[in-house]
Amino acid sequence: MRADDHRFLLSRVHALYPDAYRYHAQTNEDASAVVAGATPELFLSKQGNTVHLQPLAGTVPGSLTKTEAEKQLQTPKYLEEHNLLVEFMVSRLHTVSTDVIVAAEPSIVSANNVWQLGTPIRAELQESVSMATLVDLLHPSPAVCGVDQARASAFISGVETARGYYGGLIGWLTPEGDGELYVALRGLEIDDCQHHVTLRAGGGITAASVPTTEFAETRTSSMPCGGWWASRRDVSESR
Repeated sequence: MRADDHRFLLSRVHALYPDAYRYHAQTNEDASAVVAGATPELFLSKQGNTVHLQPLAGTVPGSLTKTEAEKQLQTPKYLEEHNLLVEFMVSRLHTVSTDVIVAAEPSIVSANNVWQLGTPIRAELQESVSMATLVDLLHPSPAVCGVDQARASAFISGVETARGYYGGLIGWLTPEGDGELYVALRGLEIDDCQHHVTLRAGGGITAASVPTTEFAETRTSSMPCGGWWASRRDVSESR
């Protein structure tokens, strides 16, 4: 991938999703492979002993009005999906925190081209709890794995192809151990040596899930990534 292609991809992501957490990183030394995207989800932000999170789960198309989205998301399936995630994060945080404050109910969050349920969480950590300890406790969360974590992880490993960087964490850290981490969703991996682009998307599967609805959700989630790649291809072919 040429340097101007890198710049073009970044500019497209910035232009299309100015309010998202945008990321772009090379994954090998010669920059022939990169991962890039615009994730809506802050995994955690740590400053001193204070941690902020806003887990997102439950997704409907962004073409809906906020009122329409709220009506769809305030249903048992989406509330269960979201509550499983929040309960997991809160229960894990309690093991290393002196105080955990959780919003009384989820809010409707505009996340790129979709609406999602989000619940702000703040925790005051015990002394000497590191970012590495938090990642060990909280990742992979039910948003990218499942409940029970161990059983879900084993099942996913048996039925899915390798996820690569999808669903991992990306962000920044300071020498003092503060920083922000984001869930690497709504992105793509470009490998110029292998001449392929990989787009990944997923849905929150519960007992109440309808397969056609979940498939539609994955298509909606992956559409922006296809748009970035199509734009890059069109410009490259016009040169």
